[in-house]
Amino acid sequence: MTSALFWNRSVFILFTSGLVLAPLGFGGTPGWYTNAFAAIAGTFALVWSMTAFALPDGHRTPLRPVLAPIYLAGGAIIWCFLQASLPVSGTVAPAAWNDAARLLAQPVAPMLSLNPEASLAGAIRLTGYGIVFLLCYLFAGNETRAIRLLTSIAAAGAVYAIYGILLELTDSRFVLWFDRTFEPDNLSSTFPNRNAFASYATLCLLCCLALICRRQIRQGDVASGGRQAIVVIARYYFRRKGWLFYGTTILAVAIVWTHSRAGLATALLASLVFAVCAAGSVRRRWAAGGGGLLLVAGIVITLAVAGNPTIDRFGKFQAASAERLELYRLTIDAISDRALLGTGLGTFSDVFAAYRSATLRPRIDFAHDSYLENALEMGLPAAIVFYCSLAALFLIFLQALVSRSGDRFYPALGIAALSAEGFHSLFDYAAQFPAVAISLSAILGIAAAQSANPRLSGRPDSQPPERRYRIA
Repeated sequence: MTSALFWNRSVFILFTSGLVLAPLGFGGTPGWYTNAFAAIAGTFALVWSMTAFALPDGHRTPLRPVLAPIYLAGGAIIWCFLQASLPVSGTVAPAAWNDAARLLAQPVAPMLSLNPEASLAGAIRLTGYGIVFLLCYLFAGNETRAIRLLTSIAAAGAVYAIYGILLELTDSRFVLWFDRTFEPDNLSSTFPNRNAFASYATLCLLCCLALICRRQIRQGDVASGGRQAIVVIARYYFRRKGWLFYGTTILAVAIVWTHSRAGLATALLASLVFAVCAAGSVRRRWAAGGGGLLLVAGIVITLAVAGNPTIDRFGKFQAASAERLELYRLTIDAISDRALLGTGLGTFSDVFAAYRSATLRPRIDFAHDSYLENALEMGLPAAIVFYCSLAALFLIFLQALVSRSGDRFYPALGIAALSAEGFHSLFDYAAQFPAVAISLSAILGIAAAQSANPRLSGRPDSQPPERRYRIA
């Protein structure tokens, strides 16, 4: 048992380090990242599974509450593997396989996927995200580890945001030790895309807000008059756990400096959703309300001082939307031609070349709408099953939010994270960056473990003294 606990703790520490370092490899875009990520995630899962049977009962987290999303997501992932590896007849395969056989003047073995290698890499990535979710779920059944995971994600996000801010302030032409050839004049930290970093920073910001909401303001303090309430709220945010407030501020500033319209809108929406869901009691409403006002004030001040590029981009929304609408229309046409079987993960750019109109750019790699892109690549049935797995998680969070009076910040975090990425995916492809997807999977696993934990469902809203904010 002692050996099993040692290896379990070791896997937890190494796994947490991996979450922190996930964005360092340019958001996970290099070609080697998929293989490295799959190997590391698989190793963590293997070592954990070898020690799990020897763990005492108190260290085990039952999987039954999340079996529905696991089965649904697993079914979609299996289909993606079949697309990349299942030989089919020429009548079922994409038409491009027949064209290839004719041009090469020799028979080829057609697959369901137009690009089996890219589809296999995509299926491996999805499997890795599933492993991250499962490991976080299993680890976060222990609330101490859940808090440590959230703290690590929040702190890492603040560090990456500070690094990005320093790059902008110093006008650096390097990222790490590489020449910076992407996102000139836009903050993107180690990410090659500002929208992706804005999405990642939003998830980290939500972790900060969740950790802040762990503490409560005492009922008597908010009933002592307006002046006393202001003093209490100020000390609540600046004195105890002040680094969380400063981290939230840094992340909010970084999101504004990305000059991402969708990123800023997503951050505001996610913060609002979290505040509404987490504010269950009078004391939490005071905390959420005060924190919301501080966050909005900080964003407004940042926009007023250094947000002109972001505001200008909102002014160009109409021109950009015309191109996006044309892109969406053509993507829907492509979906209608392969609605059931799809074209394989990672094949959008190859497929869309045959549908692109003269008004669009010569090469378009993403649909700028993850729902449409997944429907094209997976096929409508598999895409529906995949998103049903996320809907099942949403229902778990919603049920926990309704059924419990205390610790509402866990289901609130899950709902806000799903809302953030669900909204952002309507306009961009940020969730397709591995670092963003890994962070989202981790947060959903943590929130699901604590939302489905029966030991917390009946916890009263009055928490133990050490977790309640005190003035003195």
